[in-house]
Amino acid sequence: RSMVTVRKLTPQGMCSIADALVRLEVKPDHDFLTALTQQALMAMPFFATKHLANFPFALARLGFTPSEDWLSALVNHVGMQLNEFKAMDLSRLLFSLARFQFTPHPEVRTTVLSRVQSTCSDLSAFEVSKVFWSLGVLSLVPPP
Repeated sequence: RSMVTVRKLTPQGMCSIADALVRLEVKPDHDFLTALTQQALMAMPFFATKHLANFPFALARLGFTPSEDWLSALVNHVGMQLNEFKAMDLSRLLFSLARFQFTPHPEVRTTVLSRVQSTCSDLSAFEVSKVFWSLGVLSLVPPP
């Protein structure tokens, strides 16, 4: 029954479910999270930037790593909307990619680093440290 419900979720609904699981410290089974990520993959073209950041952030906090194909699709969608990302969303996205140990392809990597530089002043000290940790784990070096 939960798989039927997953198919009816909007991007906001998927993010809310994943975030609620984290906040309630509920550890759903692998099949549920797999179904949720598959539905998210189909809905990804309709994800706003906050969904592209918050959904993988919740998955990372749940200890669930999506497939390489899913992560590649995420990075491709991020690349198309990167200039619209707010600083906090970018911080969450980078944290998630670092937790998944998934480095974006070179074209997106350059754009991500430029966006980090242009939005870093909007972050708290804690968020800046999270961004730097993420960049370090992913071996991404900001341009001089």
